[in-house]
Amino acid sequence: MRALVLVLALGGCMRPAAFACASDGECVRGGEQGVCEPVGRCSFSDPTCESGKRFAELSGEHGGACVGETSESDADARVEDPLDTAVPLLDAPVDTPPIEPSVCPGFTLTDGHYWKKLGAAGWTNQRSACGNLPGNVFLAVPDDLAELAAIVAIAGGDAWIGISDAATEADYMTVLGAGATFLPWAPSEPDNAGNQDCVRSKGATIETALCGTPAIAVCECVP
Repeated sequence: MRALVLVLALGGCMRPAAFACASDGECVRGGEQGVCEPVGRCSFSDPTCESGKRFAELSGEHGGACVGETSESDADARVEDPLDTAVPLLDAPVDTPPIEPSVCPGFTLTDGHYWKKLGAAGWTNQRSACGNLPGNVFLAVPDDLAELAAIVAIAGGDAWIGISDAATEADYMTVLGAGATFLPWAPSEPDNAGNQDCVRSKGATIETALCGTPAIAVCECVP
């Protein structure tokens, strides 16, 4: 009889083993249907938990915890990967070629070209002014619409460009001595009225004008 009492006493002091589940059907408490969580432990409805569910008391290390909460032991065991907090590598920007004072002094680098704006003067004077600057400098000759737009933007309006037919009528040559290949004429141009032998920009197009007409010019420097 004494041995039976001792067994019962010891049994009352022992903690029941954790209950593992394999399906929801195994999670029933007092007529309440629970859920078998992925960790193999039963949970039951509890509105005080953010997830709305709490593990049953016999759920081992999860016992009594809200589903979805991280236990302190789990948090302590988590090792932070230094790579997770590393500063992300950014693509290094492509260095823009610096303006070299000894090559193109006073020029502004825009879209891969070195430009310099001159005050208003006749076409011939502008060609000479550009050519007299240090380095390989000439009155700008646009090769496409993008360059023409850049010249107009630098000038702040229409400007002389390095094209004329002063040597041979209707044979438009650049100041570099080559035939002009990009000639986006404005409507009714070239009209050559009154010996308009020189070419200037007109918005996104070009037109002929009297070479002595004062106009802004843009010089280009090739390093």
